[in-house]
Amino acid sequence: MRGTVILAQVRDTVPASRVGRAELPGSCIRSLIDRMHTAQQGALAPRGPSSAPSAFSSREIDVPRLLAGGWDMVEVACRLYYSGRTVKSVITSMMNRLGLRNRSHAVAYVLRRKLL
Repeated sequence: MRGTVILAQVRDTVPASRVGRAELPGSCIRSLIDRMHTAQQGALAPRGPSSAPSAFSSREIDVPRLLAGGWDMVEVACRLYYSGRTVKSVITSMMNRLGLRNRSHAVAYVLRRKLL
């Protein structure tokens, strides 16, 4: 019964939110936030085999660290004295090995594991 009440409240609240009149009980909001957090964590989780932090080379830590700092691929290559192709290769290798979707996902993966 509780799930039905929450679903009905959400169903009624969504149209009201379009005109700024949305009201939900705090417990309902907390439940929605928890569900969204769980969904987000699942969506951002790598899809391939996991690797222990010791399995990362220094390159695989340095490249995402600099990307996380706001450097673009060319700047990362210059800063580490690598070619642009090497930087792309490092990221591509991580993405393939860990089942990551893009550079941002690779950076998030390294940040979550507190490797930076």
